[in-house]
Amino acid sequence: MISFRKLFICLFFPLAALLAGGAMVYGHLEVERELAYRRELELAQVRLGVGAATWNIEPVAGDLLFLSRLRSLREVAHEPSAARLASLAADFSAFSGAKQVYDQIRWLDESGMERVRVDLRQGLPVTVPAAELQNKAQRYYFREALRLGVGEVFISPLDLNIEHERIEIPYKPMLRVATRVVDGDGRRRGVLVLNYYGNGILQAFAKATGGRGMLVDMQGYWLKSPRAADEWGFMFKRAEASMGVRAPAAWKAIVAAERGQTELQDGVWTWETMRPLGSAESRRAGMPPAGDYFWKVVSHWPGEQRDAIAQRIRLRVAGAAGLMLVLAGLGSWKLARAWTLLAESETKYQTISKFAYDWETWISPNRQPLFSSPSCERVTGRPAADFMADPDFLRNIAHPDDRAIVDEHLLHHIDRHETCEFCFRILLPDGQVRWIEHICLPVFSESGEFLGRRASNRDITDHKNDEARIQQLAFFDVLTGLPNRRMLSDRLDHGLAQARRFGRSLAVMFLDLDHFKQINDTLGHDAGDELLKHVANRLQACVRSGDTIARQGGDEFIVVLTEVTHAEDAARVADKIIQAIGEPIRIADTPLHVSTSIGIAVYPINGSDDAQELLKKADRAMYAAKAAGRNTYRFFAD
Repeated sequence: MISFRKLFICLFFPLAALLAGGAMVYGHLEVERELAYRRELELAQVRLGVGAATWNIEPVAGDLLFLSRLRSLREVAHEPSAARLASLAADFSAFSGAKQVYDQIRWLDESGMERVRVDLRQGLPVTVPAAELQNKAQRYYFREALRLGVGEVFISPLDLNIEHERIEIPYKPMLRVATRVVDGDGRRRGVLVLNYYGNGILQAFAKATGGRGMLVDMQGYWLKSPRAADEWGFMFKRAEASMGVRAPAAWKAIVAAERGQTELQDGVWTWETMRPLGSAESRRAGMPPAGDYFWKVVSHWPGEQRDAIAQRIRLRVAGAAGLMLVLAGLGSWKLARAWTLLAESETKYQTISKFAYDWETWISPNRQPLFSSPSCERVTGRPAADFMADPDFLRNIAHPDDRAIVDEHLLHHIDRHETCEFCFRILLPDGQVRWIEHICLPVFSESGEFLGRRASNRDITDHKNDEARIQQLAFFDVLTGLPNRRMLSDRLDHGLAQARRFGRSLAVMFLDLDHFKQINDTLGHDAGDELLKHVANRLQACVRSGDTIARQGGDEFIVVLTEVTHAEDAARVADKIIQAIGEPIRIADTPLHVSTSIGIAVYPINGSDDAQELLKKADRAMYAAKAAGRNTYRFFAD
């Protein structure tokens, strides 16, 4: 008979080696799992940044072409008298006040001299006196626009506004959209320019990425950075303030691929390419293609943070391994004293020692429970004794909607020899729901006899909740909880497909709150956000459950009415909405009186089965409602 000492050595040393090796492997896998999870978070953050910075050029270019066809512009281009200049300034002011997105609207003559300029200052259009007008002949956007044909549009990259040959302070990020101007005889008479204020795009990007994301232009210069001092390097001719100089290895990888993630010595770099001017396929006649202009949305997870996480996990695993080694020594000591029970004791010990955190089970070939780890109570809220006493324990705690999945598994996999993996929900005694990842595999004796199935059950509720939150951010507006543009596009496409298939009508309503910016300027953006939530709730109360309400952005909302019998149905809903929103809304103990202007486009009356075209028609109708005095609605009319 083997001596007690030799038996202890034979038991403990292999076990210690196994635990040490298992700890190393487990530690490595845990590090990889945690790092993979963090990399996925970086990818999700980049995607959120892309969504926040996405900008549609078509409405701006459409506004430009609309203004270029103004009768007052053609007349003043033919004969720039004082009366005609004043008339054009009045038209520019009305348009600027209605849109609230253009920092400047200007007409420059052939020499580059500003002849009419309207600035938007604190939400109000201001006509700049003639004495303050400037010559912009040397500015690149004037020279580029001057080369265009009639009806063509020039769009600048995003840069900072320059006044009197100096960068304006505080900085004003601008996109300039320009086109040629012709008089009534078709002769070219200078350039029409819109300055689109881009700070809203950058602020939305910073908010979506938690201030960690970077928005980089195609030359590697930061348009938005966690460090404000790094931004707009190209405007100040600071070559060192670019990614190509600061992080050359990362920038080389970033410009080489549309999207990706790379791990370098200084950390993990994640990026995705976006083209803010849109794609050539989406352009209408006379609209500019995107060309090669692009931005990069970039996140950087520093290497020191990555290394700190890895070190922390390794130390935790090492501590647990040391404790397990102590326990293994004590267990081996006791097992050596009862060596006749070695085989049975070692099997149970191996099962417990390898799976100390997740709920581990062992079921015999005839579905009788053989073992349940103490972690059963942590995972299910019930003691392991309940599992041992009830062969249907797993089925009974399953969520009613997932019970069929569990039944299918128990019926078809209990006597099979392959590994099985699936996810399902369980109910805790207090009614809480938890997600479980169930992985089971067959167990055989040394002689090959089938001994049943051993399973590991892991609580993945936090992971599922994270997935749900990411899904919510992808398809719903964060402020109001309404569908965002992405979900609106899907629902509108589906609604049009159904309308075409069954010969139905569909109405799209474009809503814009009247003078909303004044509320923001007076009471602050928090009050404005609270007002938008109230408006969203009132809109939902005005339509059917099958209709869609989406937030377009800012104070603009879209309502899609499906299965409209007559255009008058949409008019009744519009009246209902105007009345509902017109009721006083109390914000911070202050009753606010709000009105809305609504534009309506109806399919197939307005003859378009293209979702974006229908939205544009509703948008134009909304401006007709604005022009009619606000707090009313108008149908689209060609």
